[in-house]
Amino acid sequence: MSAALAHAPRGFVQRSEYDRLQRELDEARERLAYFESERRFEEDAAATGPAAWKLRPGLAHIVRHLGSRALVTRALLIDNWPGGREPSQQSLDVYMSEIRDRLGPFGIRIETVQAMGWKLDPDTRAFVRRAMTGEVESVSFGPPVDRPGLPRRRSDAALARDMLERLDQRALMTSDLRRALATSEKFFAPVRDRLEAEGLIEIRRSRRCLFHTITEAGRARLANLREQDAPAADTEARNGSSH
Repeated sequence: MSAALAHAPRGFVQRSEYDRLQRELDEARERLAYFESERRFEEDAAATGPAAWKLRPGLAHIVRHLGSRALVTRALLIDNWPGGREPSQQSLDVYMSEIRDRLGPFGIRIETVQAMGWKLDPDTRAFVRRAMTGEVESVSFGPPVDRPGLPRRRSDAALARDMLERLDQRALMTSDLRRALATSEKFFAPVRDRLEAEGLIEIRRSRRCLFHTITEAGRARLANLREQDAPAADTEARNGSSH
């Protein structure tokens, strides 16, 4: 106990200790829930591929484009939509959100290129292309690791970027954020703590759950990262169109 707390009123000390223990209990519960979800995933031994992704036809159409092109634009999807009925801009956003929810648990991250469209990193794009054409039949589920034919495990910088992207959409509980990022606590906790220390995210407790939200500083950092992506996306799109 610190010297300041030693001279504080008894009620204050008890409350401070209670708050500390409550936070530790909340975090322990969330860690336990996350480990339980990982165990269930491993027991299911789900396949990583179209059969496990459970994509309806419209979503599968988008994913095929993501696997075959360096950059997928709205215009490209609208002009090539099957069945002759063009989707609206809002519908494309809804479809992309659903695809992210379905592929996220398998370690597949779709990056938004501001005012341009969407893309996958080259390793993930190659894997998705093979999966959608039947070249990859079944791979045991698990967080992304360095294995032939699978996306490589993300760097801390990539994981931090992904975390900011997720929280820019909505506030998330610890377990939901980990699941969305498809990463283990070993990699999640240090990145999350660093973003909080830098003031890019905030963590608050509500009804015994820890909620993560992005701050204005976090949104500013994310905007800068997106601006840096634009020139690289232009170059990659030009190179991809020649293939």
